[in-house]
Amino acid sequence: MARFTLPRDLYHGPHALEALRTLPGKRAMICVGGGSMKRFGFLDRAEAYLKEAGMEVELFEGIEPDPSVETVMKGAAAMEKFQPDWIVAIGGGSPIDAAKAMWIKYEYPDITFEEMCKVFGIPPLRRKAHFCAISSTSGTATEVTAFSIITDYQKGIKYPIADFEITPDVAIVDPELAHTMPKKLVAHTGMDAMTHAIEAYVSTANCDFTDPLALHAIEMIQADLVGSYNGDMDKRDAMHNAQCLAGMAFSNALLGIVHSMAHKTGAAFADYGAHIIHGAANAMYLPKVIAYNAKDPTAKARYGVIADKMHLGGENDDEKVALLIQYLRGMNDDLNIPHCIKNYGADSYPTEQGFVPEEVFLERLEALLQDIPEEEKRDAIDYYRDYLEEAGPEKEEEVLAEFQSPEHIAEVIRTELQSEWSGGEFTDRGYNDSRFEEKRTTLSRSGGAEQGEREKEAGFQAGTEDDPFREFRDEETGENAAFNENQRSRLSEMLHCLKEKITGSKIGMVVAVLVVLAVLPFIFSWVTGTVGGVFGLAVALAAILVVLGLMTVLVFVGGIMLFVLGAASLFEHFAMGLMFIGLGIAAEGSCLLLICGCVLFYGVFLPWAVKEIIRLCRQAAGYLSARA
Repeated sequence: MARFTLPRDLYHGPHALEALRTLPGKRAMICVGGGSMKRFGFLDRAEAYLKEAGMEVELFEGIEPDPSVETVMKGAAAMEKFQPDWIVAIGGGSPIDAAKAMWIKYEYPDITFEEMCKVFGIPPLRRKAHFCAISSTSGTATEVTAFSIITDYQKGIKYPIADFEITPDVAIVDPELAHTMPKKLVAHTGMDAMTHAIEAYVSTANCDFTDPLALHAIEMIQADLVGSYNGDMDKRDAMHNAQCLAGMAFSNALLGIVHSMAHKTGAAFADYGAHIIHGAANAMYLPKVIAYNAKDPTAKARYGVIADKMHLGGENDDEKVALLIQYLRGMNDDLNIPHCIKNYGADSYPTEQGFVPEEVFLERLEALLQDIPEEEKRDAIDYYRDYLEEAGPEKEEEVLAEFQSPEHIAEVIRTELQSEWSGGEFTDRGYNDSRFEEKRTTLSRSGGAEQGEREKEAGFQAGTEDDPFREFRDEETGENAAFNENQRSRLSEMLHCLKEKITGSKIGMVVAVLVVLAVLPFIFSWVTGTVGGVFGLAVALAAILVVLGLMTVLVFVGGIMLFVLGAASLFEHFAMGLMFIGLGIAAEGSCLLLICGCVLFYGVFLPWAVKEIIRLCRQAAGYLSARA
C-alpha cells in the first residue's frame, strides 16, 4: 500500500493571499524570514487578513536562510507562550521549513531534535494548531511537501525532517509574491524545482499519481524558467505553479542522491565563505547524477521519457540521456550557474577557481580530531591527504563531495577507533583490521594499483565476469565507482578480503561445497511443499465451487417443484398445499442466500486471500534473499 498526501486546500492565482480571511480560529502566529515580505507589503497584508478573520496575531521574525536548530527552539518557545491555533509561515523555503519544525516542538514540548529527525516517526499533530504555508519563491515547494530541512551549524550538517504529518493544511500559491525575487534566486529556485521533478519521476517510489505531476512540471520549467530569469512576469507566474507541481510529485515519490549531496555539502564550508546555495548545488550535481544513474536500465528508460517530453531528440535511450545532460548544462549556462564546486565562486557565480581548496579541508579535519591520540590522528590526516593527491586536481571536487564534510570524516574516523571493530590502524593501504590478518580494509578509498593486485590475488579482475562490482566500474578507468560512498567502500573491500580467505584455501572451497549440498534438500523440500500446498488449495477451492453450485441448483429446482406441488394441492388438501408452497418459498430464499455466499466467497474473500498469500510469499522470498 502506498500513500499520496497533499494539503487539504490549495489556493492559487492572483489575490490568493486573501484566502487568509477564511481561516477559522482565535490566534495566529506568523513566521517570517528577512525583510522582503515586510518591505513589499505582503506581511502587513497577511496580518490584516488574519485580523479580518477575527484572530489575534503575533509575529515571529528573523528566521535566517537555512534555519538553525536554535531558531527552531526559540520559535517553539514563542508559540508555547502565545498558544496559537494557526501557524502561518510566509516567505521562501527557510521560514516555512523552520515553522514546520517549530510546529512539532510546540505540539510536543518534550520531543528532542534527534527524535524529530526520525524519518516518518513524528506523532500525530494538529492537537493544538493547524498550519498554513505561503511561498514567495518558485522552487522549494515546501508549502505542499512533507519535508523540512534544518541546519545544525555546530556539526555543519543539514538534517531533513520527513513525515506526512508536517504537510501543511492550507497552501497559498500567489504568483504576486514571486515577482519580488532577485534574478539569482529565480535561477537557483528554478533549478531546484527541475531537480525535484526529475528525481521524483526517476524515483523508485514513483507511481501513477506522481508521474503526471513530475512530467508536466518538467515541461513547464523547460518552457518558462529561462524567460522568468530574464524578467518575463507571465513566465514567472507559470514557474510559481510549476514548482508547486514538482513539490506535489516529490513529496510523495521522494528524492534521490542529488538532493542528498546538496544538503550535505551546503553548510560544510560556511565559515570560509563557501556556503553552497542549495539550488546551485542541485544544478551542479544533477547532470553528473543522471550520467551515473543511467547505468541502471530502468532509470535510463525514464530519463529517455523525460527527454522525449522535452522534445530533445535521440534515436535510443543512450542518445536521449546524453541530450538531456547537454540541455541541463546549457540551462546552467543560461542561468549563470557553475558546473561544479571547483568553479563555484563568490556569490555562487562561476569562477576559474572556487573556494573549497584541499588545504581548507585538511585543516578542518585536523582541528576536529584533537580528541584522539596524536599518532592515530596523524595517520588519518596523512591517509586523506594521500587520497586527495592520488585523485589529482581534476577529481578534487568529486572527492571533496564524496567526503561530504570534515565533520563527517572526523566522525567516521572516531567511530572506527572507538567501536567494537577497532584495533587497527591507518596505513598506506587503508584501515588495517586484524580480523582479516594481513588483508586490508579501506575507509573512503577506491581504485589504484594495489586494489587491482588484491583483486587478482582474490581470483577476479576488474571488468571481467568474475568481478562482483563490474556493473559499477568506470568504463575508461576501470575504477570502482561503487567506492564513491564511504560505507560502500568499506563493505566492498571487506567482501574482497572475505573472498580471498574463502577462495584462497582448498578447505574453504570444500566447506562451501558441503554447505551448498546440505542446504539444497531443504530448499527443494520447501519449494515442492509450497507448490504442492498451493495446488491442493486450488483443487479444494474448485471442489467447493462445484459443490456450492450443485447445491444451489438442487435447492432452486426443489423449491420450484415444491411450489408447483403446493399450488396443485390447494384444491384437494388446502393445508398441505400451503405447507408445500411455504417450503418452496423457503427453498428459494435459501437458494438466494447460497448465491450471495458464493458471490462473497469468490468475489471478495478469495481475491483477498490470493493477494495475502502472494504478499506473504514475496515477504518470505525477500527474507530468504536477504539472508542468502
